[in-house]
Amino acid sequence: MYADALRGFCRLESDPAKQLKYLDFIDMYLTLDEEERKVYHLKYPEEAKTMSRFAERFRDEGRDEGMQDMLLDALNVKFHSVPQDIREKILGLKDQPKLKDLHRHAILSNDIKEFKDKLSQVSATH
Repeated sequence: MYADALRGFCRLESDPAKQLKYLDFIDMYLTLDEEERKVYHLKYPEEAKTMSRFAERFRDEGRDEGMQDMLLDALNVKFHSVPQDIREKILGLKDQPKLKDLHRHAILSNDIKEFKDKLSQVSATH
């Protein structure tokens, strides 16, 4: 049933962004225990590969969002607010090493302008 749902959904929806958004529902409602997951991977290797790619992408997006949240939180704690333009630039970054570097600069910057200058340099190479 799990593989049928996955195959049917991928046939109906070709947009990878929408697939990513909705495949989580398939996984959530058609939950497999560890043994069922092993059997699924053996019987349906292509579908399992598709789900693995989506799962990896979910993890990466989750890491990006977590790092963005930590950076915004550090700026809020240090400077008591984050201007909207800075917030938007940070939320647009999907590069974990850059976000980590910016987090360090948020901690070390003397004022928000100093941080904004660093963000502009990083965004220019984005």
